Amino acid sequence: MRYSRLGYWGASAAGVVLALGGAVAVVFGMPPGVYWAKFAAFTFVIIGAVWVVLLAYRSADEVMLGEHKTAWFWGGMIMLSLVGPLAVGIVWRLVPMPLIIHAMGSLRSAFHAPPPPAWIPQPSQPQLYFLEGMVFVVIAQLVAFLVVLACLRLRPAKQ
Repeated sequence: MRYSRLGYWGASAAGVVLALGGAVAVVFGMPPGVYWAKFAAFTFVIIGAVWVVLLAYRSADEVMLGEHKTAWFWGGMIMLSLVGPLAVGIVWRLVPMPLIIHAMGSLRSAFHAPPPPAWIPQPSQPQLYFLEGMVFVVIAQLVAFLVVLACLRLRPAKQ
């Protein structure tokens, strides 16, 4: 097996795009109330994303695999320790929901996001909250992964 960093990162990016793009397509593209069809579509998307990521791991060497396992573990744990209490606070109503909604609205306006085209159906509030939460968790874990991976790569070599 030939090891390739480009093959690893390319297949990993394809897996992330497949997972997020498939989830957005399922949430926006299917009519409300078709729960079994949505479940089947989500299952198909997840299986496809896992298959692509497994292809990525076949093109990685042992050192890269070790670094990435460590970075995903510690990056995921760091983000869970930061996001977990926020989620518990929202569920137990310790954090007021208008505060979260105001923060998300100001975050959207800070990026000056243009309105979506007219041909894209506008999501209902629960769908929007689901997608924002899903994307937030994935991005937060990705940022933590990259920080830990950079720390692993920049550490001094053992003598």
